[in-house]
Amino acid sequence: MAEYSPKVEFDADKNKITMDGEWVVLHCQHYNLGFVQMVLDAAEYLDGGKLMSDSAEVVALKQLENQPGGSPEEVLNIAAGMFTKLGFGSIDFSGVDESGGEVKVPHSHIGNGWGVKYDKPSKQPVDFLARGFIAGALAKAYGKPKGAYKVTQQSCIAQGAPASTFKVEVG
Repeated sequence: MAEYSPKVEFDADKNKITMDGEWVVLHCQHYNLGFVQMVLDAAEYLDGGKLMSDSAEVVALKQLENQPGGSPEEVLNIAAGMFTKLGFGSIDFSGVDESGGEVKVPHSHIGNGWGVKYDKPSKQPVDFLARGFIAGALAKAYGKPKGAYKVTQQSCIAQGAPASTFKVEVG
């Protein structure tokens, strides 16, 4: 089965990291959770969660374009490895297929980091990035366009759940 093994390059002159030719920026949980908190605070004016999810979906699709996987199982295996190697946590696609299902995220940079940073549960699900990543990975795996899958977070580690779970439906 194909594994995710990115070509990582660092351009010291430009202080730029690329993975498989795509520029990446690495941030700590303080930055990422601060950004999520800003999105939650601005909810009255902007659906920032959708913006983050849509962006993650586009990035997942773009990153997976450069990978070798052919079958849906291979693409989702590569996507799971990518999710982990990018530091987002671990992801389990075994409960989903082309028609939908459930995806589990037993470990989440955002979900687990929330409790450490804020020392209290979130009032709502906050893993917008995983939501979009799942949609993009499934679209790539099954040859569908962006927006083909509707992903809804059902439970969230940041709210005290043992794992984050996501319901997947065809768009």
